[in-house]
Amino acid sequence: MTSKLDRKTISNLGKLSSIQFLRLSGVFFIIPLIAVYAGKFTSNDILIGLSLGAYEISMAIMQVPSGYFSRITGKKNYIYVGLTIFIIGNLLSYFASNIWLLILGRLVAGLGAISSPISSLAIDMVPEDRKNSAMAITGVGIGFAFLGGIGLSPIIAAYIGIQNFFLISSFFGILAIIMVPGIPEYNKIEKGIDKIFNQNTFMIFAGTFLLSILSFIIFYNLQIYVSKEYGLYNYGLILFLGLLISGIIAVSISEGIYRRRKFNIILLSSLLIMVGSIVLFTSLLSHPDVILLTFSIIPFFTGFSIYEISAIPLLTRFLGKGERNLSFGLFYAFQYTGNGIGAIIGGAISAFESTNSILISLSLSVILGVLSGLLYITVSSRNN
Repeated sequence: MTSKLDRKTISNLGKLSSIQFLRLSGVFFIIPLIAVYAGKFTSNDILIGLSLGAYEISMAIMQVPSGYFSRITGKKNYIYVGLTIFIIGNLLSYFASNIWLLILGRLVAGLGAISSPISSLAIDMVPEDRKNSAMAITGVGIGFAFLGGIGLSPIIAAYIGIQNFFLISSFFGILAIIMVPGIPEYNKIEKGIDKIFNQNTFMIFAGTFLLSILSFIIFYNLQIYVSKEYGLYNYGLILFLGLLISGIIAVSISEGIYRRRKFNIILLSSLLIMVGSIVLFTSLLSHPDVILLTFSIIPFFTGFSIYEISAIPLLTRFLGKGERNLSFGLFYAFQYTGNGIGAIIGGAISAFESTNSILISLSLSVILGVLSGLLYITVSSRNN
């Protein structure tokens, strides 16, 4: 029999979702534009890629320590610290006068890693049979941040400029801190740490790593080519409409996860990401109009959205009641490491002539998509 979530638990999960929304809105506001903004300071493509990936790299470094220290200090206390560091990093980026200070600010902001303690708090709030529901509720904030941040930031930047997003991100961090006291603390004593280090979880971590590289190669290409060719406003319009349609499709498909409790849907996400990358890069080569380009990004972002919804619930299915702080930390470490590497690779590839750069990115996307798909075929079949 499936347990029911009471109103208080739903309210607390909603607060966590709101914190995620505020913090990640600040992050997603910047992701589609940082390479464009960094171009004001340097023409070095690798440094531009590093400015995009710096946040992800420091986030990756801090994921396991954040899981460990949040268990010692308390998850809420660690969230306070992480949000404070995030605010400082964004202020450094706002006042940056050269590419190195911008990269430094991005690195500092990423040190405020709180994904692991937030995910762990959400899981701790609910009975074992409602873990998926907990992730779904907190995932609402992530979804809206993703849609609003990535989809709207280029449109807004056309009016207020890119630099001001760092200031907005700091303000959102302050609002998130204000919400933390209303959340109860949970410090469950967990055993079974050996369950983290098994073949299934490593396949999930590896699949996450590969998909993250692929995704940030695409994010880099989008902002470099689309913003230059179509302008910031049209770039934002393309992203917003594409993300809106993708989000609706992804949520509709992902509902099957919570009704049937089958996780082979994550395989679908990796396949959609791979096919979507082929469609997108092929589209960029043909220089389509705004409408066609909008439709060309839908398969990729649908797959990416499904992946974000389904990956953590899939991981928890193989953990039992084991040490979630560390396992979530490892998951996000692989994810953010992949993001950082993908951003740097995207920057390095863009040094080639544009057509060759797109073809190289397309080839890499197919390879990464196939490898991640094979991993998810294996792990999802073991869970059904």
